[in-house]
Amino acid sequence: MNSGAGVSSVASAQPTVTKTAGEKPPTVTDERVILDAQGHLFGLGFGFTLSETNRVVSGDPSKELVRTTGRGGTALELNVKRVPLGDGKHLEVQGPGAGVAGRRFQLRLFGMALTGEAKAPDTSKAISYTFEIKADQKTLARSLAFAGAKTVRGFFRALVRKPLLRHIGKALGVFFQAAVPVLGGVVAFGSITNAIRICRKPEASWLKKLTSIAHAVCDLVFIVNPVAGTVGGLAVSAVSIGHYLATRRDRLAAASTSAQAV
Repeated sequence: MNSGAGVSSVASAQPTVTKTAGEKPPTVTDERVILDAQGHLFGLGFGFTLSETNRVVSGDPSKELVRTTGRGGTALELNVKRVPLGDGKHLEVQGPGAGVAGRRFQLRLFGMALTGEAKAPDTSKAISYTFEIKADQKTLARSLAFAGAKTVRGFFRALVRKPLLRHIGKALGVFFQAAVPVLGGVVAFGSITNAIRICRKPEASWLKKLTSIAHAVCDLVFIVNPVAGTVGGLAVSAVSIGHYLATRRDRLAAASTSAQAV
């Protein structure tokens, strides 16, 4: 009896080990910019963008890794915190980002942004807008100039002229440019499988089937012609979202009418 009690007391005294799930990776988004307005004031960058976004990997919604195509080039950017504000709006704390536009290397140090999106039904796509303020490579250059760091600026200028750094810059350019068709192929594959899934549904409307096929076609076009694919995808998303909003409005009106009749 005593030995049994001792065993039970020892067992109850042992600490319980609970397994905690690991943190999710950030959400990966493919952003295709259709309208971009950028400017600088007091050394900071300001901008507005209108884009079509494609959710590639659904991870932690509070963090986001974005591959952006547009602005004359492509970039990879990290949003370290996304705070939902409701109605598809988010406040974003922007982290570092880098990209290429032509022969120019672009850098984002940090920033803040207000974003909003309207999601296309039954897809991972959305029409998104962004207002942002950020510190970029021009902010860094102006900060050095304001501090009078002639020695530092001279060092960077000498470094830029080094052949090795130019080769590294070219390699980064090739990497970012190669990411366009690679990630575009991933998005196109998802659109094709989604179109097949929707077309197999007997209850799906003809418009939903047609827009899903059009999305897949636009994503395939994007691989060889990013501008045409982006414009086409944005137009298809606008039609899909518009039809969804009109249908929901009609349903709400019908429900209201029936409620008043009762």
